[in-house]
Amino acid sequence: MKDMNIISHLQEKYANLTKNKTEYKLGRKYTNHFIKLFRIYEKRNLKGLKILDVGCFNGSFLEPLVNDNECYGVDISEEGLDIAKKKGIKVFKVDLEKGSLPFPNNFFDIVVSTHTLEHIFNTDHVLREIWRVLKPKGVFYVVVPNTNTIIGNLFKIIFDLPFYNEARYKSLHVRNFTLTLLEIALILNGFKIIRSGRIDRSLWMARLSIYAYTHKQDKVATEIGDIVDDLLTLCDITGKRKILLSITKIIRRIKDLFF
Repeated sequence: MKDMNIISHLQEKYANLTKNKTEYKLGRKYTNHFIKLFRIYEKRNLKGLKILDVGCFNGSFLEPLVNDNECYGVDISEEGLDIAKKKGIKVFKVDLEKGSLPFPNNFFDIVVSTHTLEHIFNTDHVLREIWRVLKPKGVFYVVVPNTNTIIGNLFKIIFDLPFYNEARYKSLHVRNFTLTLLEIALILNGFKIIRSGRIDRSLWMARLSIYAYTHKQDKVATEIGDIVDDLLTLCDITGKRKILLSITKIIRRIKDLFF
Protein backbone atom coordinates (compact mmCIF):
# COMPACT_ATOMS: atom_id res chain seq x y z
CA MET A 1 0.00 0.00 0.00
CA LYS A 2 2.87 2.33 0.80
CA ASP A 3 4.30 1.84 -2.71
CA MET A 4 0.92 2.56 -4.27
CA ASN A 5 0.63 5.77 -2.22
CA ILE A 6 4.04 6.85 -3.50
CA ILE A 7 2.96 6.18 -7.09
CA SER A 8 -0.26 8.17 -6.58
CA HIS A 9 1.80 11.04 -5.20
CA LEU A 10 4.14 10.93 -8.21
CA GLN A 11 1.21 10.81 -10.61
CA GLU A 12 -0.37 13.86 -8.99
CA LYS A 13 2.97 15.67 -8.97
CA TYR A 14 3.39 14.90 -12.68
CA ALA A 15 -0.15 16.01 -13.49
CA ASN A 16 0.41 19.31 -11.71
CA LEU A 17 3.44 20.24 -13.81
CA THR A 18 2.89 23.33 -15.90
CA LYS A 19 2.06 22.39 -19.49
CA ASN A 20 4.16 24.10 -22.14
CA LYS A 21 3.16 25.17 -25.65
CA THR A 22 4.48 21.99 -27.23
CA GLU A 23 2.22 19.82 -25.07
CA TYR A 24 -0.73 22.10 -25.78
CA LYS A 25 -0.16 21.77 -29.53
CA LEU A 26 0.15 18.01 -29.09
CA GLY A 27 -3.30 17.89 -27.46
CA ARG A 28 -4.77 19.77 -30.41
CA LYS A 29 -3.00 17.40 -32.79
CA TYR A 30 -4.83 14.47 -31.18
CA THR A 31 -8.14 16.33 -31.32
CA ASN A 32 -7.74 17.00 -35.03
CA HIS A 33 -6.72 13.40 -35.65
CA PHE A 34 -9.78 12.12 -33.77
CA ILE A 35 -12.18 14.47 -35.57
CA LYS A 36 -10.82 13.24 -38.89
CA LEU A 37 -11.35 9.59 -37.91
CA PHE A 38 -14.83 10.31 -36.51
CA ARG A 39 -15.95 11.91 -39.77
CA ILE A 40 -14.55 9.01 -41.79
CA TYR A 41 -16.16 6.21 -39.77
CA GLU A 42 -19.33 7.87 -38.45
CA LYS A 43 -19.93 10.00 -41.56
CA ARG A 44 -21.20 12.95 -39.52
CA ASN A 45 -19.95 15.93 -37.54
CA LEU A 46 -19.18 15.97 -33.83
CA LYS A 47 -22.30 17.67 -32.49
CA GLY A 48 -24.79 17.02 -29.70
CA LEU A 49 -22.78 14.19 -28.11
CA LYS A 50 -21.67 13.31 -24.59
CA ILE A 51 -17.87 13.07 -24.53
CA LEU A 52 -15.58 12.03 -21.65
CA ASP A 53 -11.81 12.61 -21.49
CA VAL A 54 -10.14 10.15 -19.09
CA GLY A 55 -7.01 11.90 -17.83
CA CYS A 56 -8.09 15.27 -19.20
CA PHE A 57 -5.67 17.51 -17.24
CA ASN A 58 -6.37 21.07 -18.49
CA GLY A 59 -8.96 20.09 -21.10
CA SER A 60 -6.88 20.92 -24.17
CA PHE A 61 -8.30 17.94 -26.09
CA LEU A 62 -11.96 18.78 -25.37
CA GLU A 63 -11.68 22.57 -25.65
CA PRO A 64 -12.48 22.71 -29.41
CA LEU A 65 -15.50 20.41 -28.87
CA VAL A 66 -17.16 22.14 -25.90
CA ASN A 67 -19.45 24.49 -27.81
CA ASP A 68 -21.19 21.74 -29.77
CA ASN A 69 -21.12 18.88 -27.25
CA GLU A 70 -21.58 18.02 -23.58
CA CYS A 71 -17.99 17.50 -22.40
CA TYR A 72 -16.77 15.82 -19.21
CA GLY A 73 -13.27 15.29 -17.84
CA VAL A 74 -11.74 13.22 -15.05
CA ASP A 75 -8.22 13.57 -13.64
CA ILE A 76 -6.30 13.40 -10.37
CA SER A 77 -4.90 16.94 -10.75
CA GLU A 78 -6.98 19.66 -9.09
CA GLU A 79 -4.93 22.33 -10.85
CA GLY A 80 -5.64 20.82 -14.23
CA LEU A 81 -9.33 20.33 -13.47
CA ASP A 82 -9.69 23.98 -12.43
CA ILE A 83 -8.34 25.06 -15.83
CA ALA A 84 -10.58 22.59 -17.67
CA LYS A 85 -13.64 23.79 -15.74
CA LYS A 86 -13.06 27.35 -16.90
CA LYS A 87 -13.23 26.06 -20.47
CA GLY A 88 -16.77 24.78 -19.95
CA ILE A 89 -15.91 21.15 -19.21
CA LYS A 90 -17.72 19.31 -16.41
CA VAL A 91 -14.88 17.99 -14.26
CA PHE A 92 -14.49 15.27 -11.61
CA LYS A 93 -11.45 14.35 -9.53
CA VAL A 94 -10.85 10.59 -9.80
CA ASP A 95 -7.95 8.32 -8.87
CA LEU A 96 -8.06 6.01 -11.87
CA GLU A 97 -6.00 3.31 -10.15
CA LYS A 98 -8.77 2.40 -7.72
CA GLY A 99 -11.75 4.69 -8.23
CA SER A 100 -14.77 4.08 -10.43
CA LEU A 101 -15.87 6.62 -13.01
CA PRO A 102 -18.71 8.64 -11.40
CA PHE A 103 -21.18 8.03 -14.22
CA PRO A 104 -23.99 5.54 -14.88
CA ASN A 105 -23.75 2.68 -17.35
CA ASN A 106 -24.15 3.47 -21.07
CA PHE A 107 -23.85 7.22 -20.49
CA PHE A 108 -21.33 8.47 -23.08
CA ASP A 109 -21.26 8.48 -26.85
CA ILE A 110 -17.47 8.94 -26.89
CA VAL A 111 -14.60 8.40 -24.46
CA VAL A 112 -11.06 9.59 -25.23
CA SER A 113 -7.82 8.99 -23.35
CA THR A 114 -4.46 10.37 -24.46
CA HIS A 115 -1.18 9.62 -22.70
CA THR A 116 -2.90 8.19 -19.63
CA LEU A 117 -2.81 4.38 -19.77
CA GLU A 118 0.99 4.30 -19.57
CA HIS A 119 0.70 5.87 -16.08
CA ILE A 120 -1.80 3.27 -14.79
CA PHE A 121 -0.93 -0.03 -13.11
CA ASN A 122 -4.47 -1.42 -13.23
CA THR A 123 -5.05 -1.11 -16.97
CA ASP A 124 -7.93 -3.59 -17.08
CA HIS A 125 -9.84 -1.73 -14.36
CA VAL A 126 -9.68 1.54 -16.29
CA LEU A 127 -10.61 -0.06 -19.62
CA ARG A 128 -13.56 -1.90 -18.08
CA GLU A 129 -14.79 1.31 -16.49
CA ILE A 130 -14.54 3.07 -19.86
CA TRP A 131 -16.42 0.16 -21.46
CA ARG A 132 -19.10 0.39 -18.76
CA VAL A 133 -19.89 4.09 -19.19
CA LEU A 134 -19.91 3.95 -23.00
CA LYS A 135 -23.13 3.31 -24.87
CA PRO A 136 -23.42 0.19 -27.05
CA LYS A 137 -21.17 0.80 -30.04
CA GLY A 138 -19.83 3.89 -28.34
CA VAL A 139 -16.54 5.26 -29.63
CA PHE A 140 -13.26 4.92 -27.71
CA TYR A 141 -10.16 6.80 -28.91
CA VAL A 142 -6.88 6.12 -27.13
CA VAL A 143 -3.31 7.36 -27.59
CA VAL A 144 -0.18 6.01 -25.84
CA PRO A 145 3.58 6.24 -26.46
CA ASN A 146 4.99 3.50 -28.67
CA THR A 147 7.88 1.76 -26.88
CA ASN A 148 8.79 -0.25 -29.98
CA THR A 149 10.94 2.37 -31.73
CA ILE A 150 14.30 2.12 -33.47
CA ILE A 151 16.04 4.51 -31.09
CA GLY A 152 14.39 2.95 -28.04
CA ASN A 153 15.45 -0.56 -29.02
CA LEU A 154 19.01 0.58 -29.80
CA PHE A 155 19.15 2.35 -26.43
CA LYS A 156 18.40 -0.94 -24.66
CA ILE A 157 20.94 -2.86 -26.73
CA ILE A 158 23.76 -0.34 -26.25
CA PHE A 159 23.16 0.89 -22.69
CA ASP A 160 21.04 -1.96 -21.24
CA LEU A 161 18.51 0.64 -20.09
CA PRO A 162 14.91 1.38 -21.04
CA PHE A 163 14.37 4.52 -23.12
CA TYR A 164 13.06 7.63 -21.36
CA ASN A 165 9.41 7.11 -22.40
CA GLU A 166 9.29 3.52 -21.12
CA ALA A 167 8.45 1.98 -17.76
CA ARG A 168 11.60 1.90 -15.65
CA TYR A 169 12.89 2.43 -12.11
CA LYS A 170 11.29 5.54 -10.55
CA SER A 171 9.57 6.40 -13.82
CA LEU A 172 6.09 7.89 -14.04
CA HIS A 173 5.43 5.46 -16.89
CA VAL A 174 4.48 2.09 -15.41
CA ARG A 175 3.18 0.37 -18.57
CA ASN A 176 4.84 -0.18 -21.93
CA PHE A 177 2.71 -0.53 -25.06
CA THR A 178 3.39 -1.74 -28.56
CA LEU A 179 0.57 -1.72 -31.10
CA THR A 180 -0.05 -5.44 -30.60
CA LEU A 181 -0.21 -5.15 -26.80
CA LEU A 182 -2.58 -2.19 -26.97
CA GLU A 183 -4.87 -4.07 -29.35
CA ILE A 184 -4.87 -7.12 -27.06
CA ALA A 185 -5.74 -4.98 -24.02
CA LEU A 186 -8.73 -3.43 -25.79
CA ILE A 187 -10.02 -6.68 -27.27
CA LEU A 188 -9.87 -8.46 -23.91
CA ASN A 189 -11.91 -5.67 -22.34
CA GLY A 190 -14.79 -5.71 -24.81
CA PHE A 191 -13.75 -3.36 -27.60
CA LYS A 192 -13.93 -3.87 -31.34
CA ILE A 193 -10.96 -2.23 -33.06
CA ILE A 194 -11.90 -0.19 -36.11
CA ARG A 195 -8.58 1.48 -36.82
CA SER A 196 -5.17 1.14 -35.20
CA GLY A 197 -1.77 2.49 -36.12
CA ARG A 198 0.89 5.10 -35.51
CA ILE A 199 0.05 8.80 -35.44
CA ASP A 200 3.61 9.69 -36.38
CA ARG A 201 6.75 7.78 -37.31
CA SER A 202 9.34 9.51 -35.16
CA LEU A 203 12.46 7.41 -34.59
CA TRP A 204 12.41 8.19 -30.87
CA MET A 205 8.84 9.01 -29.78
CA ALA A 206 6.27 7.46 -32.10
CA ARG A 207 2.71 7.49 -30.75
CA LEU A 208 0.06 4.82 -31.16
CA SER A 209 -3.66 5.38 -31.52
CA ILE A 210 -6.71 3.13 -31.68
CA TYR A 211 -10.25 4.02 -32.73
CA ALA A 212 -12.64 1.40 -31.35
CA TYR A 213 -16.28 0.57 -30.60
CA THR A 214 -17.69 -1.03 -27.46
CA HIS A 215 -19.05 -4.51 -27.90
CA LYS A 216 -21.81 -5.06 -25.34
CA GLN A 217 -22.01 -8.85 -25.35
CA ASP A 218 -20.48 -9.73 -22.02
CA LYS A 219 -20.67 -13.49 -22.27
CA VAL A 220 -18.93 -13.81 -25.63
CA ALA A 221 -16.32 -11.19 -24.82
CA THR A 222 -15.59 -12.72 -21.41
CA GLU A 223 -15.26 -16.28 -22.70
CA ILE A 224 -12.95 -15.21 -25.53
CA GLY A 225 -10.99 -13.02 -23.13
CA ASP A 226 -10.48 -15.91 -20.71
CA ILE A 227 -9.21 -18.20 -23.47
CA VAL A 228 -6.78 -15.65 -24.85
CA ASP A 229 -5.66 -14.65 -21.34
CA ASP A 230 -4.68 -18.27 -20.65
CA LEU A 231 -2.72 -18.38 -23.89
CA LEU A 232 -0.92 -15.15 -23.02
CA THR A 233 0.01 -16.59 -19.63
CA LEU A 234 1.49 -19.58 -21.45
CA CYS A 235 3.53 -17.14 -23.57
CA ASP A 236 4.90 -15.44 -20.47
CA ILE A 237 5.94 -18.79 -19.04
CA THR A 238 7.59 -20.10 -22.19
CA GLY A 239 8.99 -16.75 -23.34
CA LYS A 240 8.54 -17.68 -26.97
CA ARG A 241 7.82 -14.78 -29.29
CA LYS A 242 6.46 -17.01 -32.05
CA ILE A 243 3.63 -18.11 -29.76
CA LEU A 244 2.73 -14.49 -29.06
CA LEU A 245 2.63 -13.71 -32.77
CA SER A 246 0.40 -16.74 -33.37
CA ILE A 247 -1.94 -15.62 -30.61
CA THR A 248 -2.15 -12.17 -32.18
CA LYS A 249 -3.35 -13.79 -35.40
CA ILE A 250 -5.90 -15.84 -33.42
CA ILE A 251 -7.17 -12.68 -31.74
CA ARG A 252 -7.62 -10.98 -35.08
CA ARG A 253 -9.59 -13.96 -36.40
CA ILE A 254 -11.77 -14.08 -33.29
CA LYS A 255 -12.39 -10.34 -33.65
CA ASP A 256 -13.46 -10.79 -37.27
CA LEU A 257 -15.76 -13.70 -36.47
CA PHE A 258 -17.50 -12.44 -33.34
CA PHE A 259 -17.06 -8.68 -33.32
